[in-house]
Amino acid sequence: MKSPHNKRRLLWILLQGVFLPLVWFSGKAENSWVGVLLLVLYEGLVFADALLTCKIFEPERRIMPLTKKGSKILKAMEKEYGTKKGKEVFYASQNKGTIKGTHKTKKK
Repeated sequence: MKSPHNKRRLLWILLQGVFLPLVWFSGKAENSWVGVLLLVLYEGLVFADALLTCKIFEPERRIMPLTKKGSKILKAMEKEYGTKKGKEVFYASQNKGTIKGTHKTKKK
């Protein structure tokens, strides 16, 4: 496992295997302090599951790297329009097709 993303997936899968036995045991001892403790533990696991699910299945934004030409144009636009507006103008121009060859492409 190379990335932390894969480690999160493994942790999430292991967490799923803990839920059912925990619910079963807490149901068997529901009127004792052990049952209450198990239910509190269960609530914590549900919260951890929700956090891991968001981290694992949330789509990641991937930005393509700029070429030298793209970097040069972006810097010029940021200098002229300001940082935020310069990026907006740069990417709008690129999407429209006014400027081309600004992003590196994968070789097939």
